[in-house]
Amino acid sequence: MKFWNWIVKIDGTPTENFTVTQNDDYVFIYLTYSHSYHTIEIVGTWVVTEFPPNMLPPILVILSFIAAIIVVRKRRKLSILKTKYQIAIHNFAKILRLVET
Repeated sequence: MKFWNWIVKIDGTPTENFTVTQNDDYVFIYLTYSHSYHTIEIVGTWVVTEFPPNMLPPILVILSFIAAIIVVRKRRKLSILKTKYQIAIHNFAKILRLVET
């Protein structure tokens, strides 16, 4: 278990009048103050990651596969469209050549 440094400010003024207790999952910060309106700011010295860093490469690989599948499907649709109208395009080109001569 690691112990991290904390900065606690009451109304913008740093205070040392707090105790920190933590376990493997949570950190508890206890402090005393006079009962009235206060702004309390707690600043940690470390960042909680949203997902483990070793998950980034598999996520990128999966996203790349998804992108490749989308591109292949769009190309197939385009080639089907091209072959579907290919005869009509050739016939139109023949007609244009006959008209020109």
